[in-house]
Amino acid sequence: MTTTKTKQNNIIFIDGKEKGLKTLFSQDNFGYLAVGQSQSGDTNGFVNVPDDDEVSSNGFNEISVEEDSTYMRVPLVVDQEAFKNYDNGEVTVRFTAELDVDNIISGITIDQLAICDTQTPNDPSTTFYAAATCVDGFNKTEQLALVFVIEVTI
Repeated sequence: MTTTKTKQNNIIFIDGKEKGLKTLFSQDNFGYLAVGQSQSGDTNGFVNVPDDDEVSSNGFNEISVEEDSTYMRVPLVVDQEAFKNYDNGEVTVRFTAELDVDNIISGITIDQLAICDTQTPNDPSTTFYAAATCVDGFNKTEQLALVFVIEVTI
């Protein structure tokens, strides 16, 4: 039996945070990695939308199957080890996602990534949870496999 140190300000316990993150973003439920490319070289696609603008774009520009028919979103695989910080109540869970050599073979430059809930690229019902940009984009070809390591902290 393990003991858990609980602080007064912990509303969700450390073990609950760990299990919640692993459950929420794992491939067993709906965690997938989508990759994209910026359409705007100076902003990586992510900009603050003015309050009076009704644009619903989130700035993420996913690679489409029209651009590369081999593109597929890839499942997030949870690393069973988690970092638990009992002093501040934070838990960090690590996920990996692999774009193998057969996924994106055309040399498209990737500089965006996102965590989402569906496997089908450009699915209009997709919910995006988070997105990030890569400072220096990289070209993905059939000679290159990429493994993304993503850490989520709560």
